[in-house]
Amino acid sequence: MILFSGALLWVALYPGARWLAGDLSGMDPPEKAEIINGARQTLIQSLGIFSLIIAAGAYVVNRRQQLTSRFNDGVSAMSSTEMVRRIGGINVLGEILRESPEQHNAVVSAITAFVRERTRSPAGAARAGRPDEDVVAAMTVLATRPARTEPEGILDLSATDLSGLRLAHAGLARANFRDARLINTDLSGADLQHALLDRTDLSEAILDGANLLRCSMRHTVLRDARLVATKLPRAVIIDADLCGATLHRADLTGAWLLNARLDATDVARTIMVDTWLRGDFRNVQNLSESQLLEARPVHDLRVGDGLAGHPQLVEHLGRHRMMVPPPEPF
Repeated sequence: MILFSGALLWVALYPGARWLAGDLSGMDPPEKAEIINGARQTLIQSLGIFSLIIAAGAYVVNRRQQLTSRFNDGVSAMSSTEMVRRIGGINVLGEILRESPEQHNAVVSAITAFVRERTRSPAGAARAGRPDEDVVAAMTVLATRPARTEPEGILDLSATDLSGLRLAHAGLARANFRDARLINTDLSGADLQHALLDRTDLSEAILDGANLLRCSMRHTVLRDARLVATKLPRAVIIDADLCGATLHRADLTGAWLLNARLDATDVARTIMVDTWLRGDFRNVQNLSESQLLEARPVHDLRVGDGLAGHPQLVEHLGRHRMMVPPPEPF
């Protein structure tokens, strides 16, 4: 490489410069020297730019090779039988995720596959205690990953058992948690916009301040869960179990709340503007006339005796009884 560089420089300084200078016949020696020196400077500058381009290309190739090697090492370490090595592999992939947008999807796919493999449990069997340390490390990487455009469905955590996980303020928008167990998890302040939570068990979970905009919650279990100031605009909540859940100041604007189990569900100051309501609301706690007047009750809504006799509410319910909710968004 050194010999090649030296030869290239000699060509630039001597025959190359004379060629670039053109026909110098008839000129005085000082004029010839000035023109040749100018040609040499031009060639040297061009060579410098060319060298920078080659160096940049070599750096890019070398960096890609290093990232590929580190990625393979991290994935290999995650399959180790030793907890320390698995956590080390996860941390390596986490570093790559932060450094390289090009490797983003590959890293997320590898880590979600690891979590699925490590947390699946037989049907009907519940795992005791909190997730293992390697699972916590993997979920932390996913929850704090850089915000980049991702293909639909890449965050596939369906049928996992993550009960007891503590991931406040996690970034898990568009995650697929269908058929997962998230019992007693702390997801307060989490970003769960557009998340798929159908048939997910969130019993006793903490979702205070979480953002569940347009999430899907069909047959979801939220028994004794906390949803204080939780954002649920246009969420689809159908046939869910909300018995004993606390929804103080939750925002259900434009949501579908249909045929849910609502025994002892506390909706104090819950926002229900344009919320589609259907089912048995007789045992809901702190349900007010003003909330129902802002909502869109449909044909078979049932409320307690304390509300059923209010003239304005009777008229409102009568106007909406034959209405049906619009098509669900997903």
